[in-house]
Amino acid sequence: MILVTGAAGFIGHHLVKTLRDAGQSVLALVEPGQRLEHSPGPGLSVVEVDVGDRAAVLALPPVEGTIHLAAIARLQYNKGDDEYERVNVQGTQNLLDHAAACKARRFVFVSTIEAVGPAGGERPLVESDPPAPTNVYGRTKLEAEGRVIAASRAGAVPGTVLRLPMVYGPGNTLIFSRLFKLAATGWYPRIGSRDVWMEFCNVHNAIHAMRLALERPEAVGEVFFINDGHSYKISEVLTAAAKAAGRERLRFVVIPERLALLGGRGVELAAKLYPHPPLITPLTKKPVFSRGTVAWTTKSVNWCSSEKAQRLLGYRQQVPLEVGVAEAVAWYRAQGLLKG
Repeated sequence: MILVTGAAGFIGHHLVKTLRDAGQSVLALVEPGQRLEHSPGPGLSVVEVDVGDRAAVLALPPVEGTIHLAAIARLQYNKGDDEYERVNVQGTQNLLDHAAACKARRFVFVSTIEAVGPAGGERPLVESDPPAPTNVYGRTKLEAEGRVIAASRAGAVPGTVLRLPMVYGPGNTLIFSRLFKLAATGWYPRIGSRDVWMEFCNVHNAIHAMRLALERPEAVGEVFFINDGHSYKISEVLTAAAKAAGRERLRFVVIPERLALLGGRGVELAAKLYPHPPLITPLTKKPVFSRGTVAWTTKSVNWCSSEKAQRLLGYRQQVPLEVGVAEAVAWYRAQGLLKG
């Protein structure tokens, strides 16, 4: 049996289904009060446990492996630093101790590119780069990474860390309005003239990496960046999204970077005075546009290499960009988010 934490989340939902389809028994852990879309039955058990509750975690039944997705993310605006520490760091330690107690054969910790911080823009991040996280989410995920690798090196439980970038697919509405919805109009406001690098990883490709980390002996004690098998230019992703939405061509409206920075500052100030839609994104409670948006779209900061995972684990892209984007667009339409 494989324990999947964060099973009710976007990635967790797909991971549980993939493991079940492969004939693997799954113990799906969800936060108290959350609902798992998959119905419990043969091969699937569901438990409501707060990973920060040490006694509850240690009381979980024995498993042969753990894929740990649950976390307080950077987008959960109403959480204090102590809650990030309790869930992201201590929660990971609790799960490591549970895995060690039941002599699990593998512990896969799903981390984030934010544990390292932004790329410098000249080359993609690699695993040997010194970490420099810029927010509490990245800092606590980095500390949890250290706990996993330390436990693995001490022989407590064989562990692997996977650092994911932006992950997309059916069920993820976080990037819908800023990417898919705009691209579907056939027009996109591009800031500056540079077409920068970015990572856009399909959820099924990310899950492929998790399954390799769960099985391959070469994964033990290692940290890996995961992307879609290669990096993309922003225009590639946007053009694929527009095409999937039925647009023959995507036209870019170029906005000068200096003007965009002024606009971002203006939206930030306005959002402080009126912290509601349309100035605030309901899911994140953050401004719909900011100076951070400008930095992300004009510099190759969300950029990493998966060469190590490809070399050691045999990681390869399973779902091409065009196929994955078309699947996401079909889901948005089925949900009534996109017309046509």
